[in-house]
Amino acid sequence: MELDLSQPYAPLTSFLADRAGMIESPTDLKKLGNNFGNDPVCVAPFEFASHPSEDKIVLKKSPYFYGASSVHLGGLIYQVITQPSILATDLQAGSIQVANDLIPTSANQLAGDSSVHLLRSTSLGYDVITINVSNSHGAATPPFTNVGTPIAQHPELRKALELSLSRATINSVVFDGQYVPGCGAISSASPFFPSAPCPGQNIAEAKKLVAQSGVKTPIPLTLLIASGNSEQTQLGTVIAQMASKAGFNIKLLPEDAVTGGTQVLKGKFQLYLNQWSGRVDPDLNITPFWSPDSKINYSGVDDKALNTVVAQAAATTDMAQRKALYNQAQVIMLNDLDYISLFYPKLIMGVRSNVTGVKFFSDGLPRFAAASMSGS
Repeated sequence: MELDLSQPYAPLTSFLADRAGMIESPTDLKKLGNNFGNDPVCVAPFEFASHPSEDKIVLKKSPYFYGASSVHLGGLIYQVITQPSILATDLQAGSIQVANDLIPTSANQLAGDSSVHLLRSTSLGYDVITINVSNSHGAATPPFTNVGTPIAQHPELRKALELSLSRATINSVVFDGQYVPGCGAISSASPFFPSAPCPGQNIAEAKKLVAQSGVKTPIPLTLLIASGNSEQTQLGTVIAQMASKAGFNIKLLPEDAVTGGTQVLKGKFQLYLNQWSGRVDPDLNITPFWSPDSKINYSGVDDKALNTVVAQAAATTDMAQRKALYNQAQVIMLNDLDYISLFYPKLIMGVRSNVTGVKFFSDGLPRFAAASMSGS
């Protein structure tokens, strides 16, 4: 296959090596159409076997995979376990062999258990407070016009909110000091990590900016979080407590994934606690949220200077040049503050000691092609 591009696009190979580059059966795509996900046929070490319930997917070893002779496991069962404590307990008990997305407190629980070993990697993703500045008609639905709330109308209030927060304290209190505080869309795990410094907490300056805005305090804000997510609830609570010292009154608004997602897409929110899993190429960590053409540009950003810099970075393969451009991009984003980046999560996977060969990287996707299990 040959691709002809109208202009250079450095992220292309990374893009194709990720989710978008999955090799799927054209025959089955044509036959099943929108139902392809119910019985997918792809190229991988394991192939789809069944989906017996909403929370379980069964895979079996594929005889057609080009490296099938080196695949040791006969199959995999993916089981959704939403409660962090149950996930850790099941791993300890041996009812599951691998536990992905362990939270820091669960990692501490498992740290002294010789039957389990932990794999850690700083995520390529990031967690942010998304501020609805110009998402007035729905994401990727121009014109992007200011939504008219105080925090949207006054850039100094967005800066004050950021200055009210201590990323280091958030990391310590909520994540037991195991995450990496950060203020940008490019993780410290990336070779493109910008050198532009993160502002520290400064309550006095935050109060000055609030007074400068002329908005009466306390300034009411709602922060949309995922319902039933204890980590987001704790994080939101800490953010609200810190912001109150600068004159903000933040109320948490828990919503289920469907309701919350719909509200955000339509621009029916003020603040939204969002997580991005991250991609290898930095362009794919910026464009989805900052591009005016993106369907998940929740803030309604359309900064022409930022768009130009990001486009220039995507058009060159020179590492030094790209890094310098992404440094410029971070400076612009820190000035606009449509999003307040907080930290880069530490990805933690627990693996039973009789399991070997599992590969785990900063993209958070476990690889089982070389995995094997003894004593079963």
